[in-house]
Amino acid sequence: MGRFREYHSTPMNFHSSQIQPHRLPPRHPSSHKGDYGHLLVIGGNLGMGGAPILAAEAALLLGVGKISVATHAQHVPALLARLPEVMAHGVDRLSALMPLLSQASAVVVGPGLGRDGWAQQMLLAAADCGLPTLVDADALALAKGMKLFAGRENVCYTPHPGEAAGLLDMSVAEVQADRSRAIGALQRIWGGCWVLKGSDTLVLSGGNPIRVCSRGTAGMARAGMGDALAGIIGALLARAEAPGDAAALGVWIHAVAGEQAAQQRGIESMRVTDLLAAVPAILGRLQDAGLNE
Repeated sequence: MGRFREYHSTPMNFHSSQIQPHRLPPRHPSSHKGDYGHLLVIGGNLGMGGAPILAAEAALLLGVGKISVATHAQHVPALLARLPEVMAHGVDRLSALMPLLSQASAVVVGPGLGRDGWAQQMLLAAADCGLPTLVDADALALAKGMKLFAGRENVCYTPHPGEAAGLLDMSVAEVQADRSRAIGALQRIWGGCWVLKGSDTLVLSGGNPIRVCSRGTAGMARAGMGDALAGIIGALLARAEAPGDAAALGVWIHAVAGEQAAQQRGIESMRVTDLLAAVPAILGRLQDAGLNE
């Protein structure tokens, strides 16, 4: 019947509210890059090198001080060609990842990670480091199978409905039929902060009501959008935002940027890079003109 069933017969009172975005703390004139966190993105298995690049590019736009990427060595030239601001590391074994984890303030693991032995080693190290961590994509399925992260409150999980269904041993249709109950079940089983992606994205962290984001567009239903969201939220975690607040703000920025991209490029033709191009102006309005987008 699936793990979801243990909650299906239990009364659950879900209170929800629309996400209210907040300003980021102002940057002090005498600050330096170390004041704004160091994000480590882990991913990019063979043939999937674009995913961590998108995550890192999104994180750069959110003002994180430093970004490192741990990926397969063959992806390093493309990463540096696109993002010279990023510290790119070809990592083929666990011992090469450990020094990078020791320097980070937050971790994103999952974009293009895959599910092979390399991916498992990378995920185990990320789970053991204890840092604020965003778990996305293949890392979600591996974390379930390897019984990682459960009970950690500084972890943010970002499944789409298919991944949520796999975590709950149920069908996508069942998840979509009662999304509030599904995200509630996920949070009760594993703890931490959860983002259930899709139309009316939901955010839930312990002790808080469900927060809903009704912004966005169907044009965001394409590959790479989740990688961008992972980088945005990961940057906020690195900047010491609480997981629930980082997730809510990141979801809102991502959704509004998607709307802007659709207006500029069209709902059929918009790309993830169009969404990223819209982020700076949205952040500027959020910081300078208040919260009434």
